[in-house]
Amino acid sequence: MNIYSLIIKFFGIAFLIIGFLKIGGFIKIEFKNIFSLSLAGFLFILFDFVSYLVTKSNKRKLKNTLGYLRLVTLFLSIVTIIVVPFMPIKWNTPFLKVITDSLVYLSLGIVIYLMGSKDTNDKESNISKLEKQN
Repeated sequence: MNIYSLIIKFFGIAFLIIGFLKIGGFIKIEFKNIFSLSLAGFLFILFDFVSYLVTKSNKRKLKNTLGYLRLVTLFLSIVTIIVVPFMPIKWNTPFLKVITDSLVYLSLGIVIYLMGSKDTNDKESNISKLEKQN
């Protein structure tokens, strides 16, 4: 197994553990952490969406541009988790609460769209494989 994939899986498991601990009432999560994780989650999903677009594109220049955008979204995701909670800003503002709530809906929208798109592509791929066999 690729060590980088393993690291990513461990991070995912750690966030799942945090979620279950929060549901169980064993930990308290400050708003600044919720905000930074919501923003990072959105950026990770944006990374996945851009990765999907890279696989669908036939144009080399567009693929290169999207490849750079993938790197930027991945970098910003990680920086958001590590740096944003330490920024000296007023956290408990109505504006940041609106942004946090909006990020949840934007992220969910992209995830659902990707699920539908990937499902459609899988079906088209299976149909073309069957046609090649006949």
